[in-house]
Amino acid sequence: MAMEIPGYQIIRELGKGGMATVYLAIQESFGREVALKIMSSSLSADPDFHERFLREAQIVSRLVHPNIVTVYDIGERDGHHYMSMEYVKGKDLRHKRDQLSLLERLRIIKEVALALDYASKKGYIHRDVKPDNIMLREEDGRAVLMDFGIARAVEVDVSMTQTGTVIGTPQYMSPEQARGTRVDHRADLYSLGVVMFQLLAGRVPYHAETPVAVALKHITDPLPQLPNKLRVFQPVIDKVLAKDPDHRYQSGAEMVVALDRISAACERALLARKGQNGVEDENGAGDTPARTPTLAMKPKVAIKTNSQDSAPTAPQDAVRVPADYRRTQTSTRSGGGAGLWLWLLLIVTGGVGAAYYLGYLDPWLGRWQNPFETAQAPGRDAKSPPVSAGESAELPAAPATSAPTVSGTSPPLATDTAETTDAAPESTLLNTPQETSAADPAATLVSKIEAQAQELELRVASDLSVAPQLAQLYLLVLSDQPDQPWATNGLAALQERHLEAARAAFASGDTGKTRQYLEWATASYPDTRRLAGFVSLGEQLNKSQRVSELLQQAEQHLANNALTSPAGANALESFQAALTEDAGNTAARLGITRIAERYAALAEAHLDKGELDKAMAMVKRGLSVDPDQIKLKELGSQITSLHTRLQQVHDLLNQARTLQTAGKLIQPGGANAFESYRRVLKLDAGNREANQGLRAIEAELAQRIRTAMSASQLDDAALLLAEARERFAQSSTLLELQSRLDEARESAVRAAAEAIRPKVTRLRVSGSALQGLEGPQPSSFRADRTLHIGFDYQNLQQETTVIQAILYDGARSMEIAQVGVVVTGANGIKFFQIARPVEGFPEGGYNLDLVLEGERLSSDAFSVEK
Repeated sequence: MAMEIPGYQIIRELGKGGMATVYLAIQESFGREVALKIMSSSLSADPDFHERFLREAQIVSRLVHPNIVTVYDIGERDGHHYMSMEYVKGKDLRHKRDQLSLLERLRIIKEVALALDYASKKGYIHRDVKPDNIMLREEDGRAVLMDFGIARAVEVDVSMTQTGTVIGTPQYMSPEQARGTRVDHRADLYSLGVVMFQLLAGRVPYHAETPVAVALKHITDPLPQLPNKLRVFQPVIDKVLAKDPDHRYQSGAEMVVALDRISAACERALLARKGQNGVEDENGAGDTPARTPTLAMKPKVAIKTNSQDSAPTAPQDAVRVPADYRRTQTSTRSGGGAGLWLWLLLIVTGGVGAAYYLGYLDPWLGRWQNPFETAQAPGRDAKSPPVSAGESAELPAAPATSAPTVSGTSPPLATDTAETTDAAPESTLLNTPQETSAADPAATLVSKIEAQAQELELRVASDLSVAPQLAQLYLLVLSDQPDQPWATNGLAALQERHLEAARAAFASGDTGKTRQYLEWATASYPDTRRLAGFVSLGEQLNKSQRVSELLQQAEQHLANNALTSPAGANALESFQAALTEDAGNTAARLGITRIAERYAALAEAHLDKGELDKAMAMVKRGLSVDPDQIKLKELGSQITSLHTRLQQVHDLLNQARTLQTAGKLIQPGGANAFESYRRVLKLDAGNREANQGLRAIEAELAQRIRTAMSASQLDDAALLLAEARERFAQSSTLLELQSRLDEARESAVRAAAEAIRPKVTRLRVSGSALQGLEGPQPSSFRADRTLHIGFDYQNLQQETTVIQAILYDGARSMEIAQVGVVVTGANGIKFFQIARPVEGFPEGGYNLDLVLEGERLSSDAFSVEK
């Protein structure tokens, strides 16, 4: 459940990451929708975090630009720092890029370039420019640059540019980021260049199996090449993706000017060709002097990417780059034998920060699957001097047949280069054998890692936060040299030191530090066998925290006088739950005693008011909590003795009988049988006739209520029942009638809700193809590598709905498979399959759940036999 932030009404969760959760909220002072980013409370463990958070937020709040998300407010609540930002309705560029025309893509690049230009003038670097962080407004498509650094800022040192630390997403990071050296705003322009190349070519410029290899390609591989039909933009790509920041555009505005020059050159080329050949523009307005053909007049044509379909052929007046501009492709490097080399090379290049980055960010990066990442196109030599955009923009348009390609034909707009690769040979990747030491390079690099590990070993004694970095170095070497003694012994010693520190923190009661140590352990030791001690400590910590939370809940219930009710939210249940977790917990046992004492105090208060029945009720409740409570026993005896001494019992009983005969059971006030009997009972709580009279009144009231309910007079019944229960609060008969009345009132609502609730009424699972859903589900059947599943559904609210089919083992301890099943219409029958082509379905028990938006619609248990 989302925490409460004063001044904001949280509507729903928009997204969640390791550092923060973002909610859609209403800022109550202005009544406007905002995106509310709430940072993880674990960040507060860093004593410098608060200062860094405020400093970064102040910087971001000064970035007021139409293409940068606006920050409204910052604050702190219950150890959570939060930031209120402009809520941008729309989708990010990663999800929208397939739907954009070429002109729209170029407009977006220019808008983001202007945003980066503005931010750099304010002294700010984004560090993670990528399609995910570029939102397109729903109303006008305007690009808005998001995620300006609060989460990023807290992940690095105060300087935010500490040498040896890798920040960014590998596919989009600049060479200097990959090396872990200091960066400036030109690194953001490089990342924007990667986004531009991806928008034009349909793929990222550098792709490899691991983030390390991708980062290495940014440093060493030749510049990527656009398809021939987009080569007019190649000079911009060459300049913005230059390896040396000094060879790039020096500002976002400079990049925008270069793109505008290309647009102008294209317009001039089209006009010149029209003058030479008399060609009309696309709109057939060639005979109208007032209309000048421009790129903006072209119809929108979305660029197809990663598709088997051919891209549209270029018009005859397409602007082409001269053939001699192209660069030759370097030879293809074999994929084998890299092994530890790629890892070690980045470690040496990027320092300890690279290892830290691999350990913490690699799992997260694995979730980013770029649908446009394919093999690389022929590339430029990484050392080739950049070609300015101005030079290309002035090139005349060449005939469509005059620009030869590698294959001899004009490639499609974005797909013809998908089958080539630009990976350099391994000798090139390692700067050629002549540049390598004569000694064994692997041993040399391992020695460098050992030296770095020794430095961290000195630090870890006083700063356990470097444990993940140190563990990554050990694991990196052991992944290639499993028997390396210094790495094996170092990892074992680090684990033992780590566990001792965590246990000491737990013993001292510092749960925050204990949990921080456990989180570092998870990042440090991926082998679950190494985590056994930490798992045990984590269970103890969780148990301790659960007991603490239960005791806090109980104290809150006591403060609210919720002693034994309502069910599920009272002090007694909370104390009992704490004892279930920790049977010897002294605070919980004392808490139950305090509840009984509280009932004794309430009984005395009622006794002082002459409310003997209420006093006795409090005594009974208290004794149900603690039967040995001496004070409660004394009060009970006192109340009983008082009834024997009352003088007015006889007259009151006569009065009560007369009023009861007249039908005046509970009305009018002050003159009814119920009140007369109650007066008797105040004097003599055990008076049989008075109690019988009250029971008779109760029975008569119950009959009146039943009559009203039978006549569907539910409001009258409710009014009478409320009056009756006010007088007979402990009546089980009236309590039953209350339940029946509540059910009668809710039945209509339930029936209406049930009529429209999505449901699955039949679910069948088989090892062979299903012909229908008739018959019972067999408890077991044979299955090889495919499960055949069918179900019928009702009351789905969308025309197209995705139901998640989740397959578990028989104990529900492991998820085996999850399949999104697309169904159409509100009602119908759907058949689908879950296949495991390799491992099949071993003999044993399984559970299949059908889940819609977190709600389980149906579940079936079955067994596979062989």
